[in-house]
Amino acid sequence: MKKNIFLLYLLPLFLVFISILAWKFWLEPLISPQIYSSFEPETDAANWEFVKTVSVFCAAALLIPALLALKIEAKRQETQESLAKLQRKNGGLSEQNVAELVRTRQQPGPGTEVQEKPEIFSGAAPITLQTLLDSISDTILVIDTNYHVIMLNRSARDLYFSDSHPVENLLCHKLSHNEDIPCAGPEYECPFKLVLKSGKSHTVVHQHIDKHGAPVPFEIQASPIFDDNGKITGIIELGRDISRRLAREQKQKEADTRLLDLQRQQSIATLAGGLAHEFNNILTSILGNAELLNIRLDDSDISKKQTKSIIAGSEHLADLTKQILAFAKGGKYLDQLISLNEQINDSLPLIQSEKFAEREVALDLADDLWPVLGDPTQINQLVMNIIINGFEALEKTEGKLNIHTANLTKQDKWHCRSNNIHQPGDYVLFSVANTGSTIPENLTDKIFDPFFSTKFTGRGMGLAAAKGIVENHHGCISLQSLSDQTTFQVLLPRALPDTDITEPSGKPAAELLNLKVLVVDDEHQVLSIITSLLKHQGCNVLRTDKGVEALEFIERHKADLDLVILDIQMPDMTGDKVYMKLKKIKPDLKVLISSGYEEDNALKNILLAPNDKYIKKPFRMSELMQKIKETMA
Repeated sequence: MKKNIFLLYLLPLFLVFISILAWKFWLEPLISPQIYSSFEPETDAANWEFVKTVSVFCAAALLIPALLALKIEAKRQETQESLAKLQRKNGGLSEQNVAELVRTRQQPGPGTEVQEKPEIFSGAAPITLQTLLDSISDTILVIDTNYHVIMLNRSARDLYFSDSHPVENLLCHKLSHNEDIPCAGPEYECPFKLVLKSGKSHTVVHQHIDKHGAPVPFEIQASPIFDDNGKITGIIELGRDISRRLAREQKQKEADTRLLDLQRQQSIATLAGGLAHEFNNILTSILGNAELLNIRLDDSDISKKQTKSIIAGSEHLADLTKQILAFAKGGKYLDQLISLNEQINDSLPLIQSEKFAEREVALDLADDLWPVLGDPTQINQLVMNIIINGFEALEKTEGKLNIHTANLTKQDKWHCRSNNIHQPGDYVLFSVANTGSTIPENLTDKIFDPFFSTKFTGRGMGLAAAKGIVENHHGCISLQSLSDQTTFQVLLPRALPDTDITEPSGKPAAELLNLKVLVVDDEHQVLSIITSLLKHQGCNVLRTDKGVEALEFIERHKADLDLVILDIQMPDMTGDKVYMKLKKIKPDLKVLISSGYEEDNALKNILLAPNDKYIKKPFRMSELMQKIKETMA
């Protein structure tokens, strides 16, 4: 093989060497004499040097590949020899094994017939089987037809008893449940009975008792064990501790419940907010027209009484929309330090002066009650609604009302009735309990729903509004209905000592006569009544129901325009975009934002300039004029 390799490389290399010499000394001078003459060596020594150079190159080209090829060939031959030895060895072993197998089949040894299967129930199990069972982390019990545990793994021993506990004559129900009789009933079906009845595997969930007496939830998978005749001789139970899984499922269930409740509340709140907005636009027109009519009528006119009734009814409807918006968690205009004791003392005489004057009330108000931070109007509405609800629950009973306040400190995070999680800290408790009246258990989850009421004449918005106000102030409201009384509890966060408080604005006077005002509103009735109210006060009014047209008016009249009253919802261009563009046209132009939504929702996309103001629909004429004066001051 080595000789063949040398010949394989030597012959081509020799041909290359001869070809180079032939080209150099014969073909090149013959084909190109001029080129040859310009590069022809001048002496024989030079020619000889050329020949030596070509020879060295060809020798190197021969030597290096040849050595590599020889090394590869040597490795190949060595591998072939090793493979041949291995094949010869394996062949011998295979023949020996085949011969041994044939001899074994022809001459069976003694005891072959009785070693067909390991019999688990014949006594002690093979040690290899016990070792295998002990390596499994789940509990394993092997039980015979008399409920005796004849085998168990290490996990089961560690769970049910200490090492000193005897393992003989163990009954499965005594071991797992500490009971003298097998499991029975639909709650804890006996897996052995199920397997024996069906002949198939079954999975059940049981509460097992560990060696410390603590219940542990287990998922038991019980499977039958058959003999050679197909008869069930016992079962094998594989148990898995599902405590963590059940805890995760419970946590997920609570999270799903909170999510569904939140989605439900958001849907209702969106609907309530939209309805309140529409109501407020309509009420703005009714209230404004009634006020204008009331101004124009003489005091002796009999129609003046009807206009006052219209105004009173409109204000009553405006209060109802406030309750709807309170449920929608809106309407928090400003934050002030508020004493719940003062709110209770101020509200109680007003409530009792009507039909609840004869009802007994027991006050238990803390002397050192912490203040809370909130909107005064909202907190007053909350206190009124809770107390009125308590009085109404006493209408057909002989009970009394107990009103209580106290300071509470929560050390850990805690859950509210609506599954909201609250942080630890200081809270102010306000509770109202009415004796002699209870709420059925099936209604406790509906009592805070809007438009749900247990009273025939009830509107069903009082407690719903209270819930919205409490949650808007980051608090918690709950109820407890026992056999002899029902208690509503409200927890509100304590106001921190260094909390920034927004004080009400002052009311500087301003001259409204000849004030040039642009009114922008897509509701034609609202547009008309605001225009009438402003003209009645001596203002010069421009009006439009489109945002784009409003910007054109501002561009044309920016030199003498004093004020823009701007609605938020516009069909062609939203109020927030109109506001930004008009501030670019005339940055110092005063703007009064008007909307049927609450301030935080109406201004969520607007960074209101310091001198600009907001007014909520519906409004009285005096409120509108006062807000204009504040804006122009």
